[in-house]
Amino acid sequence: MNLDIQLDGLENQVLGDTMRLNQVVTNLINNALKFTKEGFVSLKITTVSQTENKAKIKFEIIDTGIGISEENQKSIFEKYQQAENETSRLYGGTGLGLNIAKEIIELHGGKLNLQSETGKGSNFYFEIDFPISKTQIQAPTQSKKALKKSELDGMKILLAEDNRVNQMVAKRLLNKWKVDLTIAEDGAEAVDLFKANDFDLILMDIQMPKMNGFEATEIIRKLPNGKLPIFSMSASTFSTNYDIEHKNLMDGHIGKPFNPDELFTILSNHFTKKNIVAQNLSSN
Repeated sequence: MNLDIQLDGLENQVLGDTMRLNQVVTNLINNALKFTKEGFVSLKITTVSQTENKAKIKFEIIDTGIGISEENQKSIFEKYQQAENETSRLYGGTGLGLNIAKEIIELHGGKLNLQSETGKGSNFYFEIDFPISKTQIQAPTQSKKALKKSELDGMKILLAEDNRVNQMVAKRLLNKWKVDLTIAEDGAEAVDLFKANDFDLILMDIQMPKMNGFEATEIIRKLPNGKLPIFSMSASTFSTNYDIEHKNLMDGHIGKPFNPDELFTILSNHFTKKNIVAQNLSSN
């Protein structure tokens, strides 16, 4: 996995929708990782042009994977389309991700393009004009909540997530907070891991192969110790529908990409409550 950022001459922040842009880039990287068995996946970000008020920035997600034939490139961005039936069988997925990514980029005034050749990899790329902020970029400061990461030391969390990028992000974040993390690739594996282990909390992705997050949660709720906190996870675009439909099944919803402060607050609140209950029981 390569990261190549060349924002030449761009000294100020640009203004844009951070969450939606993260969703697009994460989706494209995850697809690249899924379809690349050998070689590399690269995220390249460059300044194309810049004026006093705007900067045109180009994003490229390049891989050395299976590639897409010229014939299938014409329909790859349509809803529920994948390059080949064989691809769907081998790699799974609904084919909806590229269509959503395309629509988000178009709402930003850009266009999602593709250069690819069967067996030689793909390059998904797009350019967006961002307004330039008058504020200079400041070095990121560590949040006060993150400084208290020892509060989560030893917390046991089950993460049900099939997206490899989200797995890596969550693992890196939770490891910093000294959380004991177990990862399930799908809902069925999450149920099996729950039966064999004791967890403090579950982070449950909604859209997974074999068994989705709601189905897995319904099974877990019927098992001994199944009353633990379970939070659904999805792109925040869909959170309202999820909360309405399954408000009695889940303890809450966490949008993706993760907001570290929000996630830390949720975890620390539930872990603190458990510790308080345990202390009261031991004292009695």
